[in-house]
Amino acid sequence: VIGEQISKDALYANYIKRQENDVALLRKDEGERIPLSFDYSFIDGLSNELKSKLIKARPESLSQASRIDGMTPAALTLVLAVIRKGQVKKTA
Repeated sequence: VIGEQISKDALYANYIKRQENDVALLRKDEGERIPLSFDYSFIDGLSNELKSKLIKARPESLSQASRIDGMTPAALTLVLAVIRKGQVKKTA
């Protein structure tokens, strides 16, 4: 039984570490503003359910978006990446 648990812990250790890193990065960026005209429907990788919830809630920041039921660190990272990509296009 202990051997099985150690095996499972080792199997998921990298995944857990990656999630912890994503959470730490998102905490740093939770004040990031989300433009009012931001269109969630075009974000590849977000579930239709999350897109719908984001469109309905219209969060003003990543912090607000993080409190939406079902939101994951990976989904927040996608939203942040698209926001930043849009900012780069506007400044270029």
